[in-house]
Amino acid sequence: MRSRPYHKNDNRFVEQKNYTLVRAYLGHERFDTPGQVAALNELYEQMWIYYNLFQPVMRLRQKQFDDGKLRRCWDQAATPFQRLVASGVLAPEQQSRLPVLYDASNPRRLRVDIYDALRHLPTAASGQDAGARAG
Repeated sequence: MRSRPYHKNDNRFVEQKNYTLVRAYLGHERFDTPGQVAALNELYEQMWIYYNLFQPVMRLRQKQFDDGKLRRCWDQAATPFQRLVASGVLAPEQQSRLPVLYDASNPRRLRVDIYDALRHLPTAASGQDAGARAG
């Protein structure tokens, strides 16, 4: 996720997503061998599809102070995909491409694949790297 130009306050949303989608899954370990980088790139591609197409998010609409108490009003939970399609800002080719990706994706299979990749990431990536050094 990236911040938008001329919106200096976006970085807090970027950093929060970095924690919830990266650090919460991978921890603070360093993955920097070529095998680990390749495995992480494949994992990120699956996570992108899963979290943007299938995981609903609630957004804060407004904050109100009533009698000295802060009350937050949230909108309906919707996926980033649903919000993007409803916004009407997509180009026509993107507008037709994203629903095809949504229909072709299986959220349960993606989730299983993500957790399998996470479970095998330290051993599979280091095993590929060790084989490359030995050869």
